[in-house]
Amino acid sequence: MDSYALPTRELEVVSKTHDDLFLRRANLDAGERPCINGDKCVCRWLAIFRYGEETDAAFVCREFLLPSQLKEFQNSGRVPKTQGKCLMCARYFTAYTYTLARNSPDFCPKSCISIQAFGNLIESTSPEDDVLGHSNSIGGDDGYNADAMLYVDEKWTDTAASRGPLGTLLWRPVVRFKTSDYVFLKNASDGLYTVIQTNIGANRSDLDFGQPPSSMTKRVEA
Repeated sequence: MDSYALPTRELEVVSKTHDDLFLRRANLDAGERPCINGDKCVCRWLAIFRYGEETDAAFVCREFLLPSQLKEFQNSGRVPKTQGKCLMCARYFTAYTYTLARNSPDFCPKSCISIQAFGNLIESTSPEDDVLGHSNSIGGDDGYNADAMLYVDEKWTDTAASRGPLGTLLWRPVVRFKTSDYVFLKNASDGLYTVIQTNIGANRSDLDFGQPPSSMTKRVEA
């Protein structure tokens, strides 16, 4: 074909501050829900891979809500009908699906076989909403660095997958999934662990630790 209109759709834009609200355990007493993936949650397994199976840093992260969903929850206590993934699992799943699509010209994001290979627990009538649920802001006081986005190259436009729901990745920035972007910290108040995003915020003056001096430097747990 000489030309083809690549599809895109509007997505809610999410700031770093909003994302930071969801890198902790769910407060069940307040009506919050944990990640739908349960014990398979990426956050839990990242801690296990780093610190061992007996670590107390491992936890199932809170279900991620879009800004509009969080506002509804704060005003009425209502949560989405379908329980969702946490922020880490959502990022991993988007990156996983894009990687499959980028390496297979015949990949279809609505294929049950490809989606289930991840162990996806959400049954959705709109698979594209599960694959790509929001975009992220870049720059400013509350955005991310441009180099923290999922890299989507131009050659991908030649594939069939880019003409489907995932084609929105060409026009909407989405934070990548990279394990070194997350650090587990223990709260002094309750002794429970939370997660901090490091080195990817546009404003690095708060809790970001900066680039380590060499690849051999070990990250010290605070």
